[in-house]
Amino acid sequence: MKNQTAVSQILDSLEDTQWLTVGDRVELDFLQKLFEDKQLRSLLELYDRINSDEIRPYNTPDSNAVQIVSDIVALIEQSSQQSRSSDDVHRLLDFLHEPHIQALLQTHDVVAQEIYGDDAIRITPSYVGNNTLPPDSGLDNDYIGHNGGGSNESGEDRSSDLPCDVTRVRLVQFQRNTDEPLGITLRMTDNKRCIVSRILNGGMIHRQGTLHVGDEIKEINGQTVSNHPIQYLQQMLKDARGSITFKIVPSYRSQPPPCDIYVKALFSYDPKEDDLIPSAQAGIKFSIGDILQIISKDDHNWWQAKKIMSYHNYNEQTINYYNSDYGNSPAGLIPSPELQEWRIATNAIEKARDGTDTTRLPKKEEENGKNYFFVTHEEMMRDIANNEYLEYGTHDDAMYGTKLETIRNINRQGLMGILDVEPQALKVLRTAEFAPYIVFIAAPDLSQIKGVNDDSLERLIKESELLHQAYGHYFDLVIVNNDIEETIRTLQHAIESVSLQPQWVPVSWVY
Repeated sequence: MKNQTAVSQILDSLEDTQWLTVGDRVELDFLQKLFEDKQLRSLLELYDRINSDEIRPYNTPDSNAVQIVSDIVALIEQSSQQSRSSDDVHRLLDFLHEPHIQALLQTHDVVAQEIYGDDAIRITPSYVGNNTLPPDSGLDNDYIGHNGGGSNESGEDRSSDLPCDVTRVRLVQFQRNTDEPLGITLRMTDNKRCIVSRILNGGMIHRQGTLHVGDEIKEINGQTVSNHPIQYLQQMLKDARGSITFKIVPSYRSQPPPCDIYVKALFSYDPKEDDLIPSAQAGIKFSIGDILQIISKDDHNWWQAKKIMSYHNYNEQTINYYNSDYGNSPAGLIPSPELQEWRIATNAIEKARDGTDTTRLPKKEEENGKNYFFVTHEEMMRDIANNEYLEYGTHDDAMYGTKLETIRNINRQGLMGILDVEPQALKVLRTAEFAPYIVFIAAPDLSQIKGVNDDSLERLIKESELLHQAYGHYFDLVIVNNDIEETIRTLQHAIESVSLQPQWVPVSWVY
């Protein structure tokens, strides 16, 4: 049974409206006359017709309009040479030679070939409820035949439940005559599909509004992208000028909710000195105390932000004033707090890695005993069996571990060893021989972080609380990591204090 037309549904609802509302009778009469208007009914009937199956299947339009018109012009010119032509013929020739008419004909041929041609890829998306795409719909839907034709194994007639076909491939074209970056990042999947992974807010592509994150790019200026590395494609886009055409498969992905957060930078950053950033040109430089507006946090490691102020005295009125003048400036990439904390921790570990054993092969710049002690797998397994390691583990098919003898050698030299260990190792370390000063870096206080709703952060806080409950009696100092810079300063102060001042120790260590 086919669905009722839009006109019938609206008119039938008026009777219900009279019973369900307390509106004035004049207003109801106005609605009645409005929906009985012939022009409105014609428009609604046209809408129903467009969304029905009655107009399909369509005939594939010809894609040779330019050639047809060229042949017509040639016939007219040939005829005018043989006989005296009228003014209407000359006006027709002038009209057909107009640049905008030629452009219109070319556009017709491109659309007919790329969108309605036999080689165009079409798909009917899976719709849920009232013509809405499911939230997890991605790019991997199965392609079906031309015009959405396919077999129905159940034998049921579902033609009335399906929306009209959606053309899968689209052409996106824009002009670029300046050196302004496009503001787009691409990535290549394992099955050689080029996907738009990032669009910088305020950039050229973002202002165009024709590409979206998740769109698959098939061709760039008629060149297939699947056989080229991402570096080649990014450089091609960087050098492209004039008309740039993308053939894309839209992702139909809904845009994420806008992010509008202001933060004060607690560290300085220069993208030109960062080896991790996807594109140094896309990054923004800032210093301690600068005010940044966070635009997007979609990427866990690289946020999009705008630098709005470079001084410390600011207030909400100043921020709003700035946005009114500079709200359309493009955003840039900055490292997320998680990435920056990882970077600081990694740098600290790199500086204090002397004494770690590993079974992996040394790199060109590494020396045995300076960066690592390089040992064989058999040697390390033997020493593990003899309980010579404080702790050990595996990473990237290689084993790493810290020997107890290495810690003893550091103490004999009068140096201070800084260890990042698992909680289980505290039972071995907390003896008179090693006399450790144990610092626990606790997860941040969620009440101190405004506007954050992160499940991973909540899990981290719970794990931190469990560790504190289980091993808190071992800790000499607990630092709540609400601010990474403040945490580092507190830790440095604690190290200086331990080096210069007497400390309380268990009685068993002395007597």
